Amino acid sequence: MKHRTSACEEQLVFLYRSPEDETDYFTERNIELAKRLALLTGRRFVSEFRSDLEEAPPDAFWFLHGPITPVEARLIGLRGQDFFGGVAERIHAQKSVFHTPLRGSSAIPETFPSSFTNYLLHQGILLPGYTAFTRLEAREAFERLQGAGYRVRFKSALGAGGKGHGIVDTRSTLESKMSRITESELHTYGVVLEANVIGPGGVPPESLSGGWIEVDGRTYSYVGRMSFIPGSPRSDYVGTEIYIGRGSPDKLRPPTYRYWLPLLRMLCAFREANRLLPSFTATRCNYNFVRGYLDHVVAHRQERDTGVVIGATEPTFRAGGATSAELLGMEFLDNNLDVELFHLRSQQLWGKDVNVPAGQNVRVIYEGLSTGKDGIPLPASATVEIIGSRRSR
Repeated sequence: MKHRTSACEEQLVFLYRSPEDETDYFTERNIELAKRLALLTGRRFVSEFRSDLEEAPPDAFWFLHGPITPVEARLIGLRGQDFFGGVAERIHAQKSVFHTPLRGSSAIPETFPSSFTNYLLHQGILLPGYTAFTRLEAREAFERLQGAGYRVRFKSALGAGGKGHGIVDTRSTLESKMSRITESELHTYGVVLEANVIGPGGVPPESLSGGWIEVDGRTYSYVGRMSFIPGSPRSDYVGTEIYIGRGSPDKLRPPTYRYWLPLLRMLCAFREANRLLPSFTATRCNYNFVRGYLDHVVAHRQERDTGVVIGATEPTFRAGGATSAELLGMEFLDNNLDVELFHLRSQQLWGKDVNVPAGQNVRVIYEGLSTGKDGIPLPASATVEIIGSRRSR
């Protein structure tokens, strides 16, 4: 690979998993991704590491199963940027940082990054909405959004993959959602209430993503469109089609550039805003977005609000569903200096009737078993398909 060094070749790669993380498909997939990253950077993958069972190895390169806190980073001796993932206070990696609390709130936790959120608000990146840290605040946020004419979406801050989400049209529906949130979770991470976004004709909005990866002094940026299959036995998310190139997001030029330009501008704003997060550092920064129309209660619909909006919905500072495509794209970019952009599709499939894609343009990242929503093991696979590339002009 183009950026191997003798120092890298002496460095060992470990998958770091917190004690509370369960062993599942994602652990097995991340082990395969860690092996691919080690090969890409000229390092050597060793094994999974559990901080509750082992002493941290010195001078390691860490592939993080999930974002870890600055305290955890110090405990394992993580240095500089010798890792893949993110080091952040737990609330900084939750969707609650994408909305401001109600003005005058006295329940905001000390770790909430108000300067970060206010910066994004002034950049026009955030959807109309609030983060609430008490049940009373959640009710007030709901009433304000309804009063402004929006249908309201409720989100648990810790709910990943759409869990803990839902439309709340009435106070009783809100109370039902809130009853599933513990006091500890509410006071520490909050809940999100925001204007719902829909696609044309009321269909679900487009789900987009974008971000950047920094490894050994090199930066790669990407944008993508996510795919979902509702009712899938393991996860509704099934993959992302990405464009990846060298450099920071402002250098990326995907096809239909005008379509992607608002999202690319948002990624540039995130790079600036991240400087405002204390004790934060990340080598993979991914952000999810929705693209569509603000969902109004019919009686309040206003012509000025019927344009397309893009709103940030969730940050991710760990390996994600598209990371297999990201790493393969990085490898191709390193080995093909005359190519400026690669187009790839990641796919994760579940169930006994799933056929793993085949062909010379398909790479199988993982094939094995996963645990379904009902707790029963079922076949699972993660693959990447190479769709195309664009040479430098």
